[in-house]
Amino acid sequence: LPETGDLTLLKVDGYDQSKVLQGAEFSIYSDEALTQLVLHGTTDVNGKIEANGLVPGTYWVQETKPPEGYKLNTVKIPVTVVANTRTEIKIVNEIDDEHEYQTGTDNYTMLAIGGGLLLGAGILLLSTLGRRKPAKCWRDDVINYR
Repeated sequence: LPETGDLTLLKVDGYDQSKVLQGAEFSIYSDEALTQLVLHGTTDVNGKIEANGLVPGTYWVQETKPPEGYKLNTVKIPVTVVANTRTEIKIVNEIDDEHEYQTGTDNYTMLAIGGGLLLGAGILLLSTLGRRKPAKCWRDDVINYR
């Protein structure tokens, strides 16, 4: 039997690389022009696709569908498979701008909220400073303000 090698693709979140991503689809090709398809697969619950028994050489990995809520990674990734070895590559995905990251509020939202609160406090302060009441008149033509 000819010697072969194995390839594992690991799909992770670009912000938190300990978070694996299920549901990403990839194609693995034996040529750089991406015409000779070797395998098409979807990442499992562990964020992995495994390609076993590959002839040693260079392969190209292309994401064809991102996980839900993420942008498509359009980078064509060259990978060298070595005989009797498992090669693992980690592929990161960025959150789609139209989806809010699930761990909390982004910095721009916090900046807008903070700025709005500061503006409101300034308006309140200015409106109370403008309300000075006249004091008792010592003479008819002089008014003292407190």
